[in-house]
Amino acid sequence: MQIAQGKQHGRERRRNDGEDNLEYIAHEIQCRHLQAARSDAVDNLPPE
Repeated sequence: MQIAQGKQHGRERRRNDGEDNLEYIAHEIQCRHLQAARSDAVDNLPPE
């Protein structure tokens, strides 16, 4: 019984770590997307 609980607990912890990892990846993608959009906007500024 204890072994089964341990496996279940480990599976839950791994799933939560995976969710955190997905949030981190989504955050990284969003940051890179914003940086790319900013650099594109700067590149497209008309010369003064």
